[in-house]
Amino acid sequence: MGFSDRQIAALVGTTEDEVCALRKRLGLVPSYRLVDTCAAEFEASTPYFYSTYDTGDDEVRKTTTRKVMILGGGRTGSAKGSSSIIAVSTRRLR
Repeated sequence: MGFSDRQIAALVGTTEDEVCALRKRLGLVPSYRLVDTCAAEFEASTPYFYSTYDTGDDEVRKTTTRKVMILGGGRTGSAKGSSSIIAVSTRRLR
């Protein structure tokens, strides 16, 4: 479960700006991590990523091809509904 700078500030009784400044001093920056949807059996052709704060060593492969990002929202464990929405969105974009 992730918390925003604003939520952390409210929990510890400080300001959002102070939490942000501390996070930056600690070297915690937005980063993207791969969800291994194929359980390491083979490389996924359409990988999923999640965002987090850490040292910034992204697992995103940089390329020059044009891309589209489809953002999904929902609770963890609702993969069936999320997957169908992503599939329909992807087909419509093509």
